[in-house]
Amino acid sequence: MAEPRRSHAARLLRWVGIGLLALGTVGIFVPLLPTTIFWILAAVCFGRSDPRLQAWIFSHHRFGPGVEAFVRRGVLSRRMKVAAVIGILTSFTISAFLVADMRVRFLVGGILACVILYVVTRPEE
Repeated sequence: MAEPRRSHAARLLRWVGIGLLALGTVGIFVPLLPTTIFWILAAVCFGRSDPRLQAWIFSHHRFGPGVEAFVRRGVLSRRMKVAAVIGILTSFTISAFLVADMRVRFLVGGILACVILYVVTRPEE
């Protein structure tokens, strides 16, 4: 049986989701490259383009439950919040040593402070 025709937007979302899933998968093995956020974004893309792939992400034994909880209910576990904040602070510390321009440091720091604020204000499971 032939696969149903997909709109251009659905195809684009599927390919973006595949790219995000790949980045997240690399993050499993590369320190400081996040996994969960890329998988969350991929799951959102797949939810609008390929529900089978979204279900596959949700069924992943390690990352799936947290990704599904955030996508469906907007909640994070305390463990996920702590891991995210530690990862963000570690990344900022490393980038602060690598970037000499103070304006860039403040810009990156401000953006990451907003991300931390968003993470810690999410409801907990």
